[in-house]
Amino acid sequence: MSRTMETIFPMDRWDEIRRFMEKNYWSHLPILDRRIFEWQFQADLNGGRANVGTVWEGGRLIGMLGYMPVD
Repeated sequence: MSRTMETIFPMDRWDEIRRFMEKNYWSHLPILDRRIFEWQFQADLNGGRANVGTVWEGGRLIGMLGYMPVD
């Protein structure tokens, strides 16, 4: 099966990344609050796209890594 990597995460897919984090991390993480996630990964500064790289396999999210860009 083919894997693809995206370097920025569109917040209109929030439910997918929230479910991934709940399943693969602790289900009570503060970052599961959308407002905190958007602030942490600067989605408001990027037109609704968070600084989170994602890996997809067959349309299913299988990995993620948040980052802060440096000028």
